[in-house]
Amino acid sequence: MSMLSISTEISNRLLERLGYIKIIPQNIINWSSELQYNQTKLQELYPHANITNIEDVKQLTTNSNSVDLFYSNCKLTTFDDYLSLFAAIKHILTNDGLFLFSTVGPKSYDIDSLQDMHTIGDIMLKIEFNDPVVDSEIVQLEYKNIANLAIDLNALNLNPDLLKKQKSNYQLEIIYGIAWGSKITKQITNNTGKIKVPLSSIKY
Repeated sequence: MSMLSISTEISNRLLERLGYIKIIPQNIINWSSELQYNQTKLQELYPHANITNIEDVKQLTTNSNSVDLFYSNCKLTTFDDYLSLFAAIKHILTNDGLFLFSTVGPKSYDIDSLQDMHTIGDIMLKIEFNDPVVDSEIVQLEYKNIANLAIDLNALNLNPDLLKKQKSNYQLEIIYGIAWGSKITKQITNNTGKIKVPLSSIKY
């Protein structure tokens, strides 16, 4: 990881994925750690979009079929019921709306109670998102003190009590997910592996 905060670094990696997809969203919901940072970056990408920041998905009062991009960075761990969460997100997405998120998996800090990428993918299929794809990467972390560890756990919305033991070296498993509301198919490939998006949405 760089010297950026851990959630900012993950944000940047997530935002890079939008660079492969040609969409012009009018309405965006941003549910992220570091809301203002992510809002600024999204506004730079989509200067004419209306961006709504939410701290909690319980704030979702948006009409069905009205959101073109639901963007979430490092917030899924604050919600236990992924089935209900994903159903609510799909409900508000337009047919060609995009759901893009990052979260952390059970290899992160040895917290095996976190949802793994396969379970998340299965839930997305059950909710009937179109062409859901989930992938992950492992990053090695080293901490010189407990204070820095606590800062990162807070940024990732992880409870320190979930740690089996405190140590100086951990793995971070970053999970990325992408899916469409409906009526979308085909794929492209980037340096993290295959991500399915519509052919017409590839930037040239």
